[in-house]
Amino acid sequence: KLPTYDKVTQRWVSNDSDADGAYRPLDSLLRFGPKPFLKRLTDADNVEQAVLKYQAVEQCSRLEAECNMDAFNENFQDWIQQKTEEQRGISAPRDFTYLDTQKIVLSVSWGVLITLLLVWATNDVLSGGYCASYPNARFCEVFPPSQ
Repeated sequence: KLPTYDKVTQRWVSNDSDADGAYRPLDSLLRFGPKPFLKRLTDADNVEQAVLKYQAVEQCSRLEAECNMDAFNENFQDWIQQKTEEQRGISAPRDFTYLDTQKIVLSVSWGVLITLLLVWATNDVLSGGYCASYPNARFCEVFPPSQ
């Protein structure tokens, strides 16, 4: 059942008792990255209202509405361009609900690798190991190691 707009409270109201198709913020992170994930954590009520409005206007599933709002929050200009091209018949409708497991594995792998590299480099600099190995480096002149 589609959401309805309550004119008294001026809010969209879900008519699904179990919010079928809803997913957690972690799913936003896996599907669309950190921007929509953080948006869902910091502004959950506005995101929920946007999802319900999109679902009602487009007459789609909760999952499709959430994925479209995550795509919008990730990069609204690309999302608007995609929707405009779909309406004009220039491009085929994009299925934002598709979860590419290969992309997730690659993204997580790169994320872990980059995080480990940053932790190692930060530790090396803060422990003084970098400046001990390269005492003439410009960095060590600006930020000399503490004695």
